[in-house]
Amino acid sequence: MNTGLDAQFVFRWLRAFLVAWAVAFPLVTFIAPIAGKLTEFTLRQITGQKPEKPFGR
Repeated sequence: MNTGLDAQFVFRWLRAFLVAWAVAFPLVTFIAPIAGKLTEFTLRQITGQKPEKPFGR
């Protein structure tokens, strides 16, 4: 929605930015590693590869 550059523009933009940041930060912090592991698992199932040993073990 385009509301133009009025007196409340900065307030609305900052509020929207903070809400988006509050949603995005936990999503990236907690969900992204799970999504990466799920992707790796799925690709291993498709290709038939065995999991690699973790480095240093």
